Amino acid sequence: MQNTCSYCNNNNKNSHSKSMVLRVRLQMPNVRSQTDEEPPPALSVDIYARLEDGVVGTKICTSGFVAIPQGAITTLRSLPGSNYGYLIVLSTGNPVLEGEFILIVYSDREVRVDAMEGVLR
Repeated sequence: MQNTCSYCNNNNKNSHSKSMVLRVRLQMPNVRSQTDEEPPPALSVDIYARLEDGVVGTKICTSGFVAIPQGAITTLRSLPGSNYGYLIVLSTGNPVLEGEFILIVYSDREVRVDAMEGVLR
């Protein structure tokens, strides 16, 4: 997977000015350790504010890197309304690790999550 990005925003018309409560979980269920003694891959989820023209703003929250079967999860956050949305950055602790992942977004509002092209390094 390496480092990938997603764009997240609420999907309701004229709702950019409304806040939302959000939590994001990242899992890689099909990536298994070679032995039972090895931990699962370390994963991390970061949420950043987006600014005009797609510029990355400040980091709002992070799960930090964790290596547990349940995956990485951010804390529950109240995000202010935004005209530009938010950037969700998904990372592994191993830059050459590839595999399918599951991204779960919990929110009190309907949200749209769009994959962004490319890989961050």
